[in-house]
Amino acid sequence: MTTHPLARAAAAPMSWGVLCFAVAAIWRGEGFVPYLLLLIAGWCAGHTIVRALWRLPSARRRLVAHAGLSILFLAIGVAVTSRWGELLDPLPSALQTSAYLFGMASITMVGWVWLALIGLITSFVTARDAARVGPEWENDGGLVLRLAAVPAPHRRLTNATVVTGAGGGLAIVLAVIAWMPLLNGGPRLLVLLFGAVALPLYEWCKVPLRAQTQACEVRIMTRALRIDAGGTTHDFAYRDIDELVWCTKGEQARIEVAGRGTRRSLLVGIARQEPGVAATLPQLSGRFRRLLATNGLVEDARRQRHGQLRFSRPPSLVQAQGGR
Repeated sequence: MTTHPLARAAAAPMSWGVLCFAVAAIWRGEGFVPYLLLLIAGWCAGHTIVRALWRLPSARRRLVAHAGLSILFLAIGVAVTSRWGELLDPLPSALQTSAYLFGMASITMVGWVWLALIGLITSFVTARDAARVGPEWENDGGLVLRLAAVPAPHRRLTNATVVTGAGGGLAIVLAVIAWMPLLNGGPRLLVLLFGAVALPLYEWCKVPLRAQTQACEVRIMTRALRIDAGGTTHDFAYRDIDELVWCTKGEQARIEVAGRGTRRSLLVGIARQEPGVAATLPQLSGRFRRLLATNGLVEDARRQRHGQLRFSRPPSLVQAQGGR
């Protein structure tokens, strides 16, 4: 089902970040709750920055831009931290408070950008291994894709990301409460603490998901798309599909199909693969695209730039077919 633009805006991490920052500012950053809200706001901003960088058209450009921005953040942190008091003293009280709030929020923002850079570098190095190839379409009485995937909702991977950010922020809060002199170490020390907790926590959150890897199959038939996950089969008639997401690369590589109140997801990017097999998806065939278009599904061109295809049924058509 197509999501209303206002609903998408309300669900965007940056919207929640602005809200958390505003509440912390009204609270003037005093106390445990405003401090936690600032860390959450910073994580939301970092998440938004990482998503924006991911939209760059090539892996090399993403890596260069991400590394450049991370180094810039580090340089600003080094330059500002050593002169923090000197820079703030001449400012009016209101500006000093604002600078303090932005400084606290920047801890998790910069930490998340750096953590994402580590993952990007790992993916880039892995992608250069020519021996690793992803699954390809086979002709077996029709187009068939056989792959290893985790048959689980995509929100479970999103939850792992949220738990990581919250865990890193909570670690900073608890460490500061336990030993206040940590604040004297400046943002750099707190960013390192955030990374030391968040990165292992993220990998740990993915372990139970990876353990659910199963042999799966996607079959393009004349009238339906068949999803077979570990022996459990579901056929989605093309006329009943409301949304299809096809993300080809990265940890977000996945297949999502929704229709008639049923949603099936195959998470490929985090699944355990056989040696020499890349955790990627092939491009959609022209025949499949035509089948989707013939049955009223429209491609969202905004998603194409970062390896994700999304097909959805226009709201007007959904209403017209309400009696399906």
